[in-house]
Amino acid sequence: MYSLVKPRIGVCVWGRFTGKTEGPGVDFTLNNIFSMPGSNGFIQGKTYAQLLERTLDALISGWEKRGFYENQHFWVGKSPEEKLMIPKSIREPISPKHYIKWFNGSGIYLVSQDKTSTINGVRTQWGFVDEAKFINKKKFDEQTIPTMAGGYAKWGHMSNYLSLLFCSDMPQHSSEKWLLDYEKDMDVELVEAIIAVQFKIMNLRNKLKDLPEDSIEDRVHTLKDIKRYTYAVNELRRNCIYFSTASALDNIDAIGLEPLLNTKRVLSDIKFRVQILNEQLFKNENGFYALLDPVSHSDNLVDYKYVSTESRGTARDSRWDADVITTKALHIACDHNNIINSIVTAQESGNNIRFLSSMYVLHPQLLDSMVEKWCDYYEHHHEKVVYYWFDSTSKKRNSMSDIKEWEEAERILIIRGWTVIRKDIGQIGSHTSRYMLWGKLFSGDTRLPHFIYNRVNCKDWEVSCLGAGLIKVGDVYNKDKSSEKLDSGVPPNEATHISEAGDILLWGMIRNKFSVSSDFVGIVSS
Repeated sequence: MYSLVKPRIGVCVWGRFTGKTEGPGVDFTLNNIFSMPGSNGFIQGKTYAQLLERTLDALISGWEKRGFYENQHFWVGKSPEEKLMIPKSIREPISPKHYIKWFNGSGIYLVSQDKTSTINGVRTQWGFVDEAKFINKKKFDEQTIPTMAGGYAKWGHMSNYLSLLFCSDMPQHSSEKWLLDYEKDMDVELVEAIIAVQFKIMNLRNKLKDLPEDSIEDRVHTLKDIKRYTYAVNELRRNCIYFSTASALDNIDAIGLEPLLNTKRVLSDIKFRVQILNEQLFKNENGFYALLDPVSHSDNLVDYKYVSTESRGTARDSRWDADVITTKALHIACDHNNIINSIVTAQESGNNIRFLSSMYVLHPQLLDSMVEKWCDYYEHHHEKVVYYWFDSTSKKRNSMSDIKEWEEAERILIIRGWTVIRKDIGQIGSHTSRYMLWGKLFSGDTRLPHFIYNRVNCKDWEVSCLGAGLIKVGDVYNKDKSSEKLDSGVPPNEATHISEAGDILLWGMIRNKFSVSSDFVGIVSS
């Protein structure tokens, strides 16, 4: 329906398996590329790495299905050979590094909010925003919208001049709700009128095809009607906002039932309902980590000295992460059992504690596989010193051998070239103490370090925390760990397991900063 409406502003809040990038995204970009030859558009993501890892692959796949191929019809991050005599766009970039050049002169800037240099000095006539719920709307309005100018004399009469398309799955946090506000701005009657006129045009074109070649008068009359209705639908579209939602069930004839059943097996009920069925479900405001705000407490810093359009298709490792200080030691803590083994990594710098990443392995993989996975990711870290924080749960013996859990992790780290500094915290604080500590940390208590986490790399820790419930009995706060039960219906990687690793890591790192233990106790008990 989106491609029939072709609105000035389109918003597609569609779940996974709906093909929002390869469908509306491809239709929108191709329509602008060819209806405004020589124009410039933009494709924007929250991060440039997101564009390289996900958005571009889907778009290029969709373009290829329409018969347009890389290095033949378009060039990503490089200029076509001069002998091809490709026309210039309305405003050519000095460098093609963040640009897609098309054979008809049109171009697309690759822009992101973590790499603002990609948008500086740009002039665009249309734009596509992928994974739009993650975009900072204020920054988008201040940085990207002002670039939409130029070419009015050539294309200002067209409804897709300065057009926008936002694609995303269903927002889950309050900071993402701006995307849903477009629904109330949609004029349903206007949309219905556009569809009616478009069907009229389609019928007239079919009529024209069926008319005999010698029916000159009828053909001229029909062509005039097509021109008249085309002008009318263009005028209607100029002021049209179209909001659309879709779930995977809407696309079941194309994808089949099996992918949905497979996804249902591995996703929690909430995640399945949001990501696949596209239901509106927002964060539990009364959870154990209720004050955790993904917007104010997270960022995603990518090292673009290393990452570029040439990095497409390569495995991600710590060289992608601009927040990793390669000359400083790393800090880790683990949570392990027979179902899932997880690890959270942090670094401290001055009065800052930053969670860098979280990762896990599921049964039948064991602790050794998880540590190897971690070592692979941080293989290129220069200062191979790691502070290993562990509590009493790591002192139990491995079910497969006589050595303890922490000893097994340490053994592999040493083999892989790391110097391990053991940090045994003994019995970690009670749930009430941890609840108080996290609450004060998230609230910005000046007695505590400043906390931030890499949202992309710590997404599993974030999900684990946001899904953790709270059980309060009198003055006692307990984390609801029922999601860890085998019959809970929650996948282990979305249950509270990974949040436990984060608790151990934060507890140890912060307590270590207080030379007088009573000062730390005063914070977590007040």
